[in-house]
Amino acid sequence: MCYTKPGLTEDSYVVYVTYNVRFKRVDTPAPGLMWCYVLKDESGNYIIREHVIGEEADYVAKQNQTEDVRLLSNQVNERLRQAIESDTLLAGIYKDLRNGAIVSGSEGEDEEGEDSMISLEEGNEGQRESSVPNDGGETAAESSSENQSPSEAPSGSGEDSKITIE
Repeated sequence: MCYTKPGLTEDSYVVYVTYNVRFKRVDTPAPGLMWCYVLKDESGNYIIREHVIGEEADYVAKQNQTEDVRLLSNQVNERLRQAIESDTLLAGIYKDLRNGAIVSGSEGEDEEGEDSMISLEEGNEGQRESSVPNDGGETAAESSSENQSPSEAPSGSGEDSKITIE
């Protein structure tokens, strides 16, 4: 699902994307939320700005603290909490990642040694892209203002997008 808010300038947007990460050998997907700053380039094509700094970074930080984005973040965090509580394998992986574990793979590993392979799927089947007005409300948020890598963003084709990270 994509949730959009107007960007700092005309033809720019802050796009919040929900997704599910599926870890190998874990049945339960881990919900997540990321944001991207999208704007038109000189050719009129929409692009994801990889490095948001200055005014744009400040603007995104304010958007991350609006009540509607906080609500979305809280919903995703609750689904993640439920997923972790329901699956001990997912809980173990999540704990390792929160403690700074590095996910890597090396050539020549057999099937048993490929625990680091994950796939990223578009969140919540059946939900449509939505756009909401900027309500300007500000509250404290637990959101990070760091930009996510554009390679992590699922496409908006309507089909589940899968990215395998090894």
